[in-house]
Amino acid sequence: MLVRQGTGNLPIPSNWAYKSPEELEWGSCTMQTDIYSFGVTMYSAYTLKPPLSTMWHSYGKSLMQIISNGHNGILGTDKPEMMSDGLWKIVSMCWAMDPFQRPSMAEINSMLEKVHEDSMCFVSYNSEVSF
Repeated sequence: MLVRQGTGNLPIPSNWAYKSPEELEWGSCTMQTDIYSFGVTMYSAYTLKPPLSTMWHSYGKSLMQIISNGHNGILGTDKPEMMSDGLWKIVSMCWAMDPFQRPSMAEINSMLEKVHEDSMCFVSYNSEVSF
């Protein structure tokens, strides 16, 4: 586990920012908590920044925000510029506060395949256009 130094040289685990509200509050690890973390990871991959990169100075406040409201409002309500609308929809679904409202990994896989197929159709269509 990666650790960074916090205020007063207090070690802070760096993976806490990827965790779901229920995992942070209750310590429960389920498929639904993994789905939540997957969504945060995808968002971070497209922004090229770790979650809460601008809020590390307020560790406690950020932690309480995630427990109370999830990552909504922390990571951003706008989709990253390079992320497709379809992928943004999947990521947003993964952040549902109610763990049972999050898609299963099988559902995510199906949605990702659809997003991929749609992007391939778009590329194929655009490559046939000549000027």
